Amino acid sequence: MKLSALALAALCACASYRLLPLQPAAGPSQALPVRYEKKRLLFFHSIESDGALQRFFAGGPQVLATVLRPEPGIFSSPDEGRSWSLSPLASDELPRAVLFGEAGRIYARAGSKVLRSADGGRSWSSSEPGGETIDALALGPGGAVLASGLGRIFVSEDGAQTWRTVTVQAGSSWRARSIVVDPAHPGTVYVSVHAEEPQATDLLARFSALLSYSSDEAVSALSLADSRDEKPRPISFGALAGDGVYFTQDGGALWKKGGLALDAWLAAVDGALYAVAADPILQAAALVRRYPDLAALADRQMRGDRADPAGLRAACRYPGREKLLEGPLAAALVFRSDDGGATWVRVPDPPLRLSLALRAAVGSWESAAFRVPPRPQQPRPRTRGSAYRGMENPQRSGVPRSIQRGVSGETLLAFVDPLRLLARFNGGMPLSGVSGGAAFAATDAWWGVLTEAMANESESEGEISLGPGISTLRKSPPFELLRSADGATWQPLPFELPAKGFGFPESMAATPEQIFLLLAAGDTAGQMWRTAFRVSASPAP
Repeated sequence: MKLSALALAALCACASYRLLPLQPAAGPSQALPVRYEKKRLLFFHSIESDGALQRFFAGGPQVLATVLRPEPGIFSSPDEGRSWSLSPLASDELPRAVLFGEAGRIYARAGSKVLRSADGGRSWSSSEPGGETIDALALGPGGAVLASGLGRIFVSEDGAQTWRTVTVQAGSSWRARSIVVDPAHPGTVYVSVHAEEPQATDLLARFSALLSYSSDEAVSALSLADSRDEKPRPISFGALAGDGVYFTQDGGALWKKGGLALDAWLAAVDGALYAVAADPILQAAALVRRYPDLAALADRQMRGDRADPAGLRAACRYPGREKLLEGPLAAALVFRSDDGGATWVRVPDPPLRLSLALRAAVGSWESAAFRVPPRPQQPRPRTRGSAYRGMENPQRSGVPRSIQRGVSGETLLAFVDPLRLLARFNGGMPLSGVSGGAAFAATDAWWGVLTEAMANESESEGEISLGPGISTLRKSPPFELLRSADGATWQPLPFELPAKGFGFPESMAATPEQIFLLLAAGDTAGQMWRTAFRVSASPAP
């Protein structure tokens, strides 16, 4: 009898959930709470609204919204949010990137899986081309789907149901940054390859040498960042022989290496092939040239000097709306090829429209963490006359405490890039985002709030602080919404946040007449809140 009572109690404690469709679009703006029905074994049920979305995606009038809780799934709308349907997904199937094809076909990558929908997102199935993480996905000629794994390319000609393997002659251990199909010659496919290093390198030592101009690699990287040569030519950088752009013109049987031999992302824009340098040292070199004051402060820190809050404030001045919209392209090394990848030329100052087109190609491929070898602690003499309060900091070796054990390229780039540095005080969220003809960007006032938080924390820590930091949100939105008809000229779009909406955009997706945003905010304990909402936006004039 007692056992039966315990079993009944356990059953009563088990809750089941049924997600309810998102509310249809109505009015100029509205919150989009994730509502669900909660049941407990015949006793009661309730309607809750504390579920959470993860990300928005959009292509034409189609909108997707992935669900984190109470159960993973994906909402889809074929008509800009006027109606929604739900499809459950496994927790390892939530998409990281989505491609919208023709006739309602949608493809997405999630870990080692490729997801497919033939009905506009109402139902989904998945396949695993090779079992390893899928790094890039592209649509090829005749409805083909291309995916990249570890050291190989997968091709499907039946809508991502079955796959065949294609070998690129670039060694055995590499990953693809990008797959690009030539729109003018669909049989030609380009792949940008990043070869995996046989042994982990001391990226911190290489970065420090770049700041002090004290290695051959540093000189080579800075020379390439300074290049303004207008004559197309082959370009190379780095010691890894496999890095570069490869192409095939026969369906993948034979691959040739093009004239760009460096780690890069690829994109086809207006009939030309573009590449954006992805090597962390090349990225850092471009940032050093773009933001020399911040780079100088980083160099002094690596030598043991104490952080200079006033200098940090001056080095992180508000860059203006256009530079914010460019995001990682604001100081990137961009190259263009007009002959199918054989020769390349540097594009020193891409116009805004081109930068935004390339920004979508950069994506979120993160650098792998590099182990930093232990450094012997050498006693450092105190040096009077330093610009930093008369002495070097005797408590520090110069290596920031937060990266003494291991470091990634993205972490180091924050020391020389104001946008990356301040994003770490914005809950880790980028300070701008672009989707189609819509964008968001941090306001001048919010940039100042983040700069002050970073400078104060750096003064407290004695070194350039990388956060994490949570800045206090104010009554006015910390960002502005923007619209553009041509990608070159952007105008503010008035909007009102929902009554309980607050935070900064973590995800945004725009259709021709609607903008969908996921706002996030958090506290110093690491707890996060998310609010989804929609803003009506007529096409930009």
